[in-house]
Amino acid sequence: MASKTDGFTGADINCLCRDAMMEPLRKIQRAQYFKKVSTQDGSKKWRVCEEGEEGAVYKESFMEIPGEEFADPEMCRADLETALRKARPSICTEDLQQYQDFIEMHLDSGKLKPDPRKRCLSLQELCKICIQRCVTWNRMDCVTQLPLPQKLKSFVLNKTQ
Repeated sequence: MASKTDGFTGADINCLCRDAMMEPLRKIQRAQYFKKVSTQDGSKKWRVCEEGEEGAVYKESFMEIPGEEFADPEMCRADLETALRKARPSICTEDLQQYQDFIEMHLDSGKLKPDPRKRCLSLQELCKICIQRCVTWNRMDCVTQLPLPQKLKSFVLNKTQ
């Protein structure tokens, strides 16, 4: 799974997991065949099934079944893989390279290294390091050159004066 999410930020992984958790509900919405199954508490509830399965009942829509009569949907590995096929990293490698180039050019060239457990620094980590070093070294001129929105630059400069 890790190799398939190379370049994803923490927020991207979070979205991927949330999307995977929604996949069982999407299956219910698309389904036309349902069957009654026993739950842990011994009651019988409806669950999505395939046409031809023993006990399968055709329904025009899942809306024909009251919500409280559905068994809790279960998430499986296939749901995560479905979500992963649709997911894309939110930050392109060119953007990350721009921040890494900035750090090397304006701060301590060559000394900043990414965490060896990660392939690269996230955009948030890069900005945090840039700002911390600009403040530590009293290099406010560096803050003005950061490729950040003007509002954020002004906030940093006002906090450090």
